[in-house]
Amino acid sequence: MIDFQTGDADSSDLGPVSVAITVFKGAFMFLSSPSDLRPVLEQLPEWKQILEIVKEIDTLKQRIDILEQALQRAPQANQCPRCRELSYRLRKTEPDPTFATSGMQRRVYQCGACDYTEHRLFN
Repeated sequence: MIDFQTGDADSSDLGPVSVAITVFKGAFMFLSSPSDLRPVLEQLPEWKQILEIVKEIDTLKQRIDILEQALQRAPQANQCPRCRELSYRLRKTEPDPTFATSGMQRRVYQCGACDYTEHRLFN
């Protein structure tokens, strides 16, 4: 088994089997153990790309975890109809100046990003 992050090989999986590898331009190299494979792999540009991809995947996983935690901590908000930011919130509820006598209330929503304000009536 080869650890793709370190390039180390576990010889217990393959036992005492010799491995022959074809290297570029038809040259052959005989390896007595899987641990001899690491220097050969390090010379291959594809191997370096694989190691970089593995590192990038780990970094992206960490970023996803951070974003998911931030999303859980964020207060509930709606998307602003003007700027589409998630900072559109209910700022206050007050009696409607026109229909207060009939029990109507007015909710004032405001975007924290673009300052867009909207009034909604409810009973």
